[in-house]
This record gives sequence, structure tokens and C-alpha cells, in this order.
Amino acid sequence: MAETESCGDPVLSLKRLTNFIPTLLLLSLIALSGCSGKDAPPELPFLEIEDDVIMRMYTVEYLFSDSAILQAKMTAGRVTERAVEKPSEAFHELAGGVRIDLYDYYGRTTGIILADSAIFFDQKHEAVLYENVVLRNKKRETMETDSIFWSQTKDSIYTQAPVHITTSAQEIFAREGLRAKADFSTYVLYGTSGEVEIDEHEQ
Repeated sequence: MAETESCGDPVLSLKRLTNFIPTLLLLSLIALSGCSGKDAPPELPFLEIEDDVIMRMYTVEYLFSDSAILQAKMTAGRVTERAVEKPSEAFHELAGGVRIDLYDYYGRTTGIILADSAIFFDQKHEAVLYENVVLRNKKRETMETDSIFWSQTKDSIYTQAPVHITTSAQEIFAREGLRAKADFSTYVLYGTSGEVEIDEHEQ
């Protein structure tokens, strides 16, 4: 009598397939993240065991628009999404370099914000950028600070950290921060002082 090979319990096979699908999707995401033309990251932190981590992604782009008009684009080298109790408290950790490009009605760049890292509150379209924060506007003015708060919906930036502004004519230091439009086209400084070059022969 010939023996027949059983295919096993169909319910168990379905469970195995269900467990395999998330792994396959994760591997597909990893493969796609390496197709951007850049070298793959040397470390794979999303393989670490962290209970509150939902997902980690590389080379991520966020687009912000109003009435189908692009207002801002934010990119990050790495994004970590963590589990929270309330959706309103959801946030993403951005690292590996963060860049925000700001646009006018015609799609022209009006300002750029750069930082090493950021915390992005996706429900509110707000972010706290920190570490080597640099802003540049279309007048080629530059502002440097340690951290800054950006609100896409209010089109504003704000910080209480000291700032250093460089224009074509002078350097300005604001010890108590600033409040400004997001593209750094207009701003109010707090605790300001200027730096003037002094000829040593006149002393």
C-alpha cells in the first residue's frame, strides 16, 4: 500500500502564513529603502528589540500643502515611529539629518531649515528641531541656533535659545531667541546685540 504525504493542518498552515506576511513586508520595506541611490545605513536599529517602536524607515519625505498647493517639504535620513496611548500625542523621531524646504504660491523656495535631529508631531504639523539648526532665507541671511520650534499650520518659528544671525551687512546676536515667519523673511529678536569690527590702531 502506497503511503501518501499529508499537507498538515490547514489551520496551522494559515497561521504560519499570517505570521510570515509581516516579516515579508518588513523585508520588502528594507529592500525599497535601499533603492534611493544612497549607500545602505551601516546599522539596522529597527532590528533591535524595543517594545514601543512601531516602525523605522530611511530617507523619508513629508509633504505639506493647502488647497493642493505645496507649502513645505520635510525630509529626514531616518524616522522612528513609537506607540502612544492617544493618537493626538503621536510623534516621530527624526535623525540622520533633517531638512525643511519652504515654498511660495508659485513653488519657489523661500527658505530652508536644517538640523541634525527633530521631534515631529504629525497630528499638529509641528516640529522641534535641534542640534546644529541653521535657517537660510531668500535674502541670503543665515540664522544659527541650538533648537527651534516650527509650526507648519501657523507658518512660524520660535526659540528662546540664543541665535546668531548673519546678513550681508552685519552680524546680530539675540541672547533670548526670536519669533519669525517660517521662511525667516521677517522676525522679532529678543535680547539683541551687534558685533562691530574695531581697528586696533584707533584704540
